[in-house]
Amino acid sequence: MTRWPVAGLLALLVAGCGGLGPSAADHPDTLVTTGFGLPDEHATARVDVFRQRRPEVDLRINEGAFDEQQFLSSVAAGDPPDLVYADRRKLGGYAARGAVQDLGPCLRRQGVDLALYRAAAVRQVTYENVVYGVPDFFTVRVLVLNNPVLREAGIDPA
Repeated sequence: MTRWPVAGLLALLVAGCGGLGPSAADHPDTLVTTGFGLPDEHATARVDVFRQRRPEVDLRINEGAFDEQQFLSSVAAGDPPDLVYADRRKLGGYAARGAVQDLGPCLRRQGVDLALYRAAAVRQVTYENVVYGVPDFFTVRVLVLNNPVLREAGIDPA
């Protein structure tokens, strides 16, 4: 199994620690998600692994990209999803609004070692020293420079 499905499975596992809305109490074997872009191959693999390992859970996927307005409206209505797959750069704003919950206790119960993640990624899911998410992908951007052209223009490539 590659690292990516494991990270997604971990996110699903962490979500099992409880959502914000009444769905977890009313339907303990239901997990409602939003932000998974099925049929994206990574998301599909994650869902397949989760369903194989937790067949008793009624997994309800609100397919498509994360919709911030829809998410915040569901929080305001008291019926948010249990698991949100969203851009970690916005997580601090959701935490400041009380729209997401502290995952620290759940991560400790599940034995998740955040030291295995890049420190910068963990900082992005942390707000006021509280962890509100689990980092997923870390994208590296490659910048190719034409050093002779830069030098000719008076720019130091370093």
